Amino acid sequence: EQFPEAEELLSSALEENPGHTGALVNSIVAARYLNRPEEVIQEFVDRIKKLDPDNATVKQWEDAANSFDEAAAGRDVKVTSREGAVEGVGGKGRK
Repeated sequence: EQFPEAEELLSSALEENPGHTGALVNSIVAARYLNRPEEVIQEFVDRIKKLDPDNATVKQWEDAANSFDEAAAGRDVKVTSREGAVEGVGGKGRK
């Protein structure tokens, strides 16, 4: 498993260049894989948005999350969180 090592290297890279959006994006990926708290991940996202409000990767993630939320709203689905379990699944016309 190389994610802990990657996280350390990314942390070092961000110490040298705190505004490197590529390192920030990869830090999010590593943090998600290592199940870091959502607050840690959101801090990276906020830093990217401050540096590059139109960052393509963050926009893609947000679009995907919004699409999921819209799809879930049209069904009988209760989601405890984006990372959480789906408690019930069913759609219109499903029994």
